[in-house]
Amino acid sequence: WWYRRKKRGATPPIITSAAPTGIAYGVAVNHPYTATGSTPITWSVTAGALPTGLSLNAGTGALTGTPTASGAFSWTVTATNTAGTADQAATLEVLPGFTVTTTGAATLTIALLTVSASTTVFWGDGNSDAYTGTGTRTHNYAGAGTWRVYFSSAATITALALSDNK
Repeated sequence: WWYRRKKRGATPPIITSAAPTGIAYGVAVNHPYTATGSTPITWSVTAGALPTGLSLNAGTGALTGTPTASGAFSWTVTATNTAGTADQAATLEVLPGFTVTTTGAATLTIALLTVSASTTVFWGDGNSDAYTGTGTRTHNYAGAGTWRVYFSSAATITALALSDNK
């Protein structure tokens, strides 16, 4: 981070929060950016782009929303007051995932390409399964709902099948 002094007697902002980590497709985010220094402090994204579906509140520094795309994202958040500015860069991978909607009991089968490291499939209903190597994973949903399925690390899905258990 760096800052530029602007007003005598005022204290420039210093960003005290860590950059966000562990963001997954379809999972709500509420990450508070915080800073010390003279108030008021305003927040902005001054370089790069936030993950699709997220926004930064200029007054509070809250990064909120639900990612609607997976992939790599880089951005710089700037805290500004009358005494100067402070920057914090962030780079992260929004973990891959997708949304499944069922109208009743259903079975979802996922076939993945070889996973080089262990990953976990989060089924969106509070259950999860470890996954290493190749093959398929199957999960049964008890009833109707919308489920956000995501992975703990990057994975390449080669096939999906959803059956209605009838």
